[in-house]
Order: sequence, then C-alpha cells, then structure tokens
Amino acid sequence: MNKDFLIEFNRKRSIMALLAAIIGAIFYHISIYGGIIMFAEEKISFKLFRYFTIVSGVYGLIVMIMLIPFAINGLINKRFTYNRWMAMLHYSTAICTSVVFVFALCFISFYDPILAFGGYNFNLHFICPVMILVAFLTVESATQFTIKDSLICIIPIIVYSLIYFYNVVVVHNWEDLYNFNTYLPFYISMPLIYLFVFLIADVLRRLNNIKNRYVRKSLTKSWDNDVDAVSIKIDLYGLGRYVGLHGESNSINLNFDVLTAIADAYDIKMEELTNAYTKGVIDGQKEKQKKPEK
Repeated sequence: MNKDFLIEFNRKRSIMALLAAIIGAIFYHISIYGGIIMFAEEKISFKLFRYFTIVSGVYGLIVMIMLIPFAINGLINKRFTYNRWMAMLHYSTAICTSVVFVFALCFISFYDPILAFGGYNFNLHFICPVMILVAFLTVESATQFTIKDSLICIIPIIVYSLIYFYNVVVVHNWEDLYNFNTYLPFYISMPLIYLFVFLIADVLRRLNNIKNRYVRKSLTKSWDNDVDAVSIKIDLYGLGRYVGLHGESNSINLNFDVLTAIADAYDIKMEELTNAYTKGVIDGQKEKQKKPEK
C-alpha cells in the first residue's frame, strides 16, 4: 500500500479546499460589507437583504468561515473531512450560490451584463459561488447525498421564496425584483423556479457522489494487490503515528471510510485495522509529548 501517495493526495485536496474557503470568505465579506456601505449613503442598506444574492451571500460567508477550522485540521491530519451536518450545510449553500451563478449567467447577463458581473456582483455572482463549489468538490466527506437530502437542502430557498411571495404579491411591500410575477403569474413561475432549483441540487448531488466514488477508486488503485495483512497493519500504524505526532489530541479523526475501503479490499477485520491505526496515533501523541523534554 502506497502510504506516501495517500498522504500527499489528501494534503493537496485539503490545501485546495482551505484556499477556496478563505478566498470565498474574504470576497463575500468585501462584497457584502461594500454593498452595505455603498447603500448606507442613501439610507437603504436594509433593502439589500431583499435580494437572494445577498441572503445567499451571508449564508455562504457563514459556511465558509465554519469550513476554515475543518480545513486547517485537514492539513494537520492530511485529510480535510467533516461530519454529516456540516456536509449538509455545505451542500445547501452550494445549491443556493449555484442558483445565483446560473441565474446571473443564463438570464441576467443577456439583458444587463454589468448587473450580472459588474462591480461587487462579479464577486457575488461568480468568484464566491465558484469557490464554494471548489471547496464542496474537494472535501472528502464520504457523504453520499440522496434525493431526500437535496429536498432538505433547498429549504432555505423555499423559505426565501415564500417571504418574497408574501411581500410582493400579498402585502405589496416589495417591488418584483426578479419579475417572477411580471411575465408569468406566480402560480406558474414559482413551480418552474422550484424545478430549476431542484435540477441544480440534483446535478450537485450527482457530482458529489461521483467524486466520492472516484476518490475511493483512486485510493484503492494506489494499493498493491499482493500485499499481506501484516504489511497493511504496519502501514496503518505508521499513518496513525504520523497523525498523532503532528495533530492535536482533541482534533484527531479516525478515517472510517478509508479503513472500510481497506477492510473490503484485503478482507481484513475492521477491528484489527482500527487497533493498528489507533495504536499509531497514541504512540505518536506520546512521542510528541516527550519532545519538549529533550
């Protein structure tokens, strides 16, 4: 088993995801704060939050900031991953910002290219959504999303659409910013929008699931077919020791999906693999604690 390839492969992906999260967070902050300052002169900054671009931007900013600690931990452990609830949040914000990007590219740019990609909108409509997608497709969450997950993750968009509908159609507090009720009645345009959103969510779901299968396949390709169980346990012990030596005791993850792939490929009991890896982590931590005494 090529342990060096495993470590380097995960390190490169962790660096890409970390950079994407940092760039996305910075550009979201600059654009949203800049927009608020710009509209503050006219005392209408609060009106910015009527736009889904801004609402999804705030959502994206929060998630990108939340991703950064996971990414840093991934560099320490040579593997950027997170739990399921964080994966769902990331998937949800990827859907929201992708809707913004596709809508700007396919609709707004045809009648007003400056509005679509000019000024701060270039960041909000292009740079930030792309960074969120890069991070989404480089994190090794091993989460296989289902159609049910997609429906759950588009809830923020449904909530915004209901608020939009209430303020535009029911109480007439807002102008029809997106012309959803201008060319078609709401009872036709809204179902079409929901279908549009679901199709984007489904594409992202499929890309994520394909990516996870590709990562697992690439990982198993790097392993030798004729390696024996003892050598595998030694390599896993060495990998665990590396993680224990360089990681913090409160942020060390047991990579169950990788261990499961190894167990399936070489017909070894999961308990034996986890014991070897855990023993390496413990020994690495002990060695790390002794270093300052030298």
